[in-house]
Amino acid sequence: MKYIFNFLFLFAAICLCAENKTFQLLSSRSGMPIVSLRVLSHDPCVNTARADFIELIRHATIAAEYNYTRGARVLNLGIAGNGTSQLADQAMLRNELTREKLGDEGFLLDYADKKNYILCAFTGKGVLNGIYKIFEKSLGIAAPRPAAGLNFPDRYLASKAIPLPYSEKPAFGVRGYSFSCQNSSKPETSAFQWMARNLLNITSVSLDSYADIGYSLAPYGFLHLVGGHAFGFWIPAREYAKTHPEYFSLVDGKRDSRSRGAQLALGDQAVIDVLVRKMLAYIKANPDVRTIPFGYNDSGKGGFGWGNDPLSVKLDSPKDKIDLPGFPVSHSTRYIKAANRIIREVNKVYPDMTMHVWAYHWEMMPAPDCEVDPHLIVEFAPLYKCCIHALNDPNCPRNSMLDRFVREWAAKTKNIIFRDYFLGSTDAYPIMPLEILRRDLNYFKSLGFLGAKPETIADYPDGANTAGIPYAPSLEDPDFYRYFGDSNALLMFAFARLTWNPEEKIDDIITLYCNSYYGKKAAPAMIKYHTAWQKRFFDGGHSGVPSPQKIKLGPFQYSGSYCFGWNWAMTIHHFSRRFFDTENPVKVGPLAMPLLEILYEAMGAARSTMDKEVVSRVYADFRQFERILLCSGYEIRHDRKLRNKPEFSKRPGERSLR
Repeated sequence: MKYIFNFLFLFAAICLCAENKTFQLLSSRSGMPIVSLRVLSHDPCVNTARADFIELIRHATIAAEYNYTRGARVLNLGIAGNGTSQLADQAMLRNELTREKLGDEGFLLDYADKKNYILCAFTGKGVLNGIYKIFEKSLGIAAPRPAAGLNFPDRYLASKAIPLPYSEKPAFGVRGYSFSCQNSSKPETSAFQWMARNLLNITSVSLDSYADIGYSLAPYGFLHLVGGHAFGFWIPAREYAKTHPEYFSLVDGKRDSRSRGAQLALGDQAVIDVLVRKMLAYIKANPDVRTIPFGYNDSGKGGFGWGNDPLSVKLDSPKDKIDLPGFPVSHSTRYIKAANRIIREVNKVYPDMTMHVWAYHWEMMPAPDCEVDPHLIVEFAPLYKCCIHALNDPNCPRNSMLDRFVREWAAKTKNIIFRDYFLGSTDAYPIMPLEILRRDLNYFKSLGFLGAKPETIADYPDGANTAGIPYAPSLEDPDFYRYFGDSNALLMFAFARLTWNPEEKIDDIITLYCNSYYGKKAAPAMIKYHTAWQKRFFDGGHSGVPSPQKIKLGPFQYSGSYCFGWNWAMTIHHFSRRFFDTENPVKVGPLAMPLLEILYEAMGAARSTMDKEVVSRVYADFRQFERILLCSGYEIRHDRKLRNKPEFSKRPGERSLR
C-alpha cells in the first residue's frame, strides 16, 4: 500500500508540473531527484554539463549515488541549429528564439511533453550555462569559490519550481579572469571548473601556455583568445638582435632589444612581414585559435621604449601629444596603425581571425589618431585606477583622466575588454566595494564593451604553484593564495554574477554567496556581516562627493583625499584607513565593534553546526578583520569565556590588558 501511495503521489506531482509547465528538480515528498538526463548533441560543453549536473546532485542533495539514467521525467540537453537535435530546434522555433536574439551563450529551458524537458542553446556553452542556472533557481546555490569546489555545507531536500519557458543570456560576451603568476605547464582544473560554474568564458592564455593548456579550454566553453605581451615571442632578441638590429626600437641613438624596456620598430616593412609570416604559421599550427596577440613588451620607463626610429616616427601623429600638463607623448597611433596593417594581411588568409592589442600604461592609454580595425580586440588596462570610486565618477581626480581615455577608445571601437586589477601586491585585502564594481560594469555596458577580464591572484589549492626548477622563481607559500582567497572570494564571485547581469542586486549576490559557502545556520549572520562590511567600505569612498584635496602624485597624475586603488606600495594599513575613513586609531574601535558583534554571532552559529569546514570559513573572515584592526593598534581578547561577546585586549596607546 505504501508503494502504491508513493507512486500515486509522484504521478500527481508529475501531472501538476506538466499542467503548470514548471521544472521541478526534486520530489517534494522524498527530496530525491525526479529528473534523468539524456544528451542529444554530443559536444565537449554538453558532456561537461551532463557530468556536472550529476556532481551537483550528488554534492547538494541527499542523492549521493544519483544515477542520471533514472527519473520520472527526462531533461534533454541539445544544441539548436546544427542538425543534432530536432527537439532543440522545435523549442527555439516555438519560443521564437534565434541566435541573434539569444546569442552564443544564452539558453532556453522548456517543457517538451509530459515526460520531457528540453535545455537547449545555439552552442554547447549555452547548455552548460543553463545547467548551473537550473541549480541556482531550484536550490539557491552556486559554486562560491575555487578553493571550496562543490563542498556545500547543506544537503537540500526541497527545490523551487521554475516556471517555463525560462531563458537567459549574458550581458557581456567576454567574462573572465587573468590569473597573476599563472604558470603554463598544466590546466588549473579547480579554477576552470569554478569559472565555468559561474558562467565565465575566458581565462588568460599566452602564446607559450596555449601549447600546454589550449586543449583544456573546450570542455568549459572558454574562448580561444590568446593574449599577453607578445613582441618577444614573435621576434625574439636571441634570434634577430645580431642579424637584424634595425627590427628593434632606437632609444637614445642605440638599438634596444630588451624584452622589458624596449619595443619593435613598427615602421619597418620587414618587421611587419616577419610578424605576418609568424602569425600565419602559428594559426596554421593551432587551428582552434580565434584571437592572436600583438601585445607590446612590458615597460614603464623611457617613453615605454618606443624610441624614435625614423621609419616608425612616420606613423606618429601631431595629436599624440595629449593636452594634459606633463603627460608623456602617446605612441598609440604608431602601434594601432601597425596592428591594422598586420591584421588585414592575416585576414586575407583567415578572414574571421581577430587580434588582441593593449591599451596599457600611461603612454598607451590614449586612443590613437587613426581608425581601429574591427578585427582588433582592445584590452584597456588602467594601472593605478582608483577602485573605491566608479570610473566615471566626475569627483574622482584619479579616474577622470582614465575615463576620458576610455570614452575616446569607445568612440572608435566597441571591441574593448576592460582589465581591472583585483589584487594587492603586498597584502591580502579586497580592493573594490561591490557597489562600485556594479556601477563600473553598467557603465561598460552602456559604452558597448565586449566585457571585462581583471587580473587577480589564484584562489585554488596551492594557487599558481607548479613543480619543477623552471618555475622555482614564481613559487609562493600556499598560504599566500589562501589569504588572498579568504579576502577576495566574495568580490570574485560578485564579478562573475555582474558580468552575466549587471543589474543583479548586491544584496541578492551576498545572499547567494553566503548560503552556498557558509550554510543555512551561519548564513543569516554572515549575510548581515558582509552587507554591513560592504556599506562601511563603500561609505569610506564618499562617492559623488568632491575631494577636499587634489593630491599630485606625479607630473600628470592626481589623487583625491578619498581615493584608494591598486599599486605596488599599497598595504593593508592603507586599506584600513580608507575602510574606517579615519586617520585617528581611537575612532576605529567604536566603528569596528558592530561588525565584530555580528561576526561573533556568526561564529557561534558556525560552531553549532559541528561542521569544521563551516567553522573554518567563518573564522577566516574573523581573522581577516582581526588583521585590519591590528593596523590601528587593536587586539581582540581570545578567551573561551568571552566567545559570545567581543572585547579588546589592547587599544591604541595601551599595553595589553590582563
